[in-house]
Amino acid sequence: MLWPASRRAAVAEEIRRLKVELDQSAAEINKRQQTLVDGLLTAMEMQVIEALQALVKEEGVSMLLKESAVYHADDYHNLTDKLAAKLSQ
Repeated sequence: MLWPASRRAAVAEEIRRLKVELDQSAAEINKRQQTLVDGLLTAMEMQVIEALQALVKEEGVSMLLKESAVYHADDYHNLTDKLAAKLSQ
Protein backbone atom coordinates (compact mmCIF):
# COMPACT_ATOMS: atom_id res chain seq x y z
CA MET A 1 0.00 0.00 0.00
CA LEU A 2 1.35 3.43 -0.91
CA TRP A 3 0.68 6.47 1.15
CA PRO A 4 -0.45 9.61 -0.58
CA ALA A 5 2.23 12.26 -1.12
CA SER A 6 0.76 14.47 1.62
CA ARG A 7 0.99 11.63 4.16
CA ARG A 8 4.57 10.78 3.12
CA ALA A 9 5.53 14.45 3.46
CA ALA A 10 3.91 14.65 6.91
CA VAL A 11 5.72 11.52 8.08
CA ALA A 12 9.03 12.78 6.68
CA GLU A 13 8.53 16.11 8.49
CA GLU A 14 7.73 14.28 11.73
CA ILE A 15 10.91 12.22 11.36
CA ARG A 16 12.97 15.40 10.80
CA ARG A 17 11.35 17.05 13.84
CA LEU A 18 12.02 14.02 16.02
CA LYS A 19 15.65 13.88 14.83
CA VAL A 20 16.15 17.54 15.78
CA GLU A 21 14.55 16.85 19.18
CA LEU A 22 16.76 13.80 19.67
CA ASP A 23 19.90 15.75 18.75
CA GLN A 24 18.96 18.56 21.14
CA SER A 25 18.24 16.09 23.95
CA ALA A 26 21.53 14.29 23.34
CA ALA A 27 23.42 17.59 23.43
CA GLU A 28 21.73 18.56 26.71
CA ILE A 29 22.52 15.15 28.25
CA ASN A 30 26.16 15.44 27.15
CA LYS A 31 26.37 18.95 28.63
CA ARG A 32 24.93 17.81 31.97
CA GLN A 33 27.14 14.73 31.99
CA GLN A 34 30.25 16.86 31.39
CA THR A 35 29.23 19.18 34.23
CA LEU A 36 28.94 16.19 36.57
CA VAL A 37 32.26 14.76 35.43
CA ASP A 38 33.97 18.13 35.89
CA GLY A 39 32.57 18.36 39.42
CA LEU A 40 33.75 14.86 40.28
CA LEU A 41 37.20 15.51 38.87
CA THR A 42 37.48 18.71 40.87
CA ALA A 43 36.49 16.89 44.06
CA MET A 44 38.90 14.04 43.32
CA GLU A 45 41.67 16.49 42.49
CA MET A 46 41.22 18.16 45.88
CA GLN A 47 41.41 14.77 47.61
CA VAL A 48 44.61 13.94 45.73
CA ILE A 49 46.17 17.31 46.57
CA GLU A 50 45.31 16.96 50.26
CA ALA A 51 46.62 13.39 50.41
CA LEU A 52 49.78 14.37 48.54
CA GLN A 53 50.41 17.29 50.88
CA ALA A 54 50.04 14.99 53.89
CA LEU A 55 52.30 12.36 52.32
CA VAL A 56 54.98 14.93 51.49
CA LYS A 57 54.91 16.10 55.10
CA GLU A 58 54.98 12.52 56.49
CA GLU A 59 57.84 11.47 54.22
CA GLY A 60 59.84 14.67 54.74
CA VAL A 61 59.94 15.35 51.00
CA SER A 62 61.69 18.62 50.19
CA MET A 63 61.07 18.57 46.43
CA LEU A 64 58.27 17.00 44.44
CA LEU A 65 58.56 16.63 40.68
CA LYS A 66 56.26 15.25 38.03
CA GLU A 67 57.54 12.00 36.58
CA SER A 68 57.84 13.61 33.14
CA ALA A 69 60.31 16.15 34.57
CA VAL A 70 62.69 13.48 35.90
CA TYR A 71 65.33 11.85 33.73
CA HIS A 72 66.13 9.10 36.25
CA ALA A 73 65.12 8.24 39.80
CA ASP A 74 65.23 5.09 41.87
CA ASP A 75 61.89 3.48 42.76
CA TYR A 76 62.53 4.56 46.34
CA HIS A 77 61.71 8.14 45.31
CA ASN A 78 58.41 7.25 43.63
CA LEU A 79 55.49 8.08 45.93
CA THR A 80 52.74 6.79 43.62
CA ASP A 81 52.03 3.58 45.52
CA LYS A 82 52.06 5.37 48.88
CA LEU A 83 49.73 8.04 47.53
CA ALA A 84 47.35 5.39 46.16
CA ALA A 85 47.33 3.63 49.53
CA LYS A 86 46.59 6.92 51.32
CA LEU A 87 43.73 7.69 48.92
CA SER A 88 42.18 4.25 49.40
CA GLN A 89 41.98 4.63 53.18
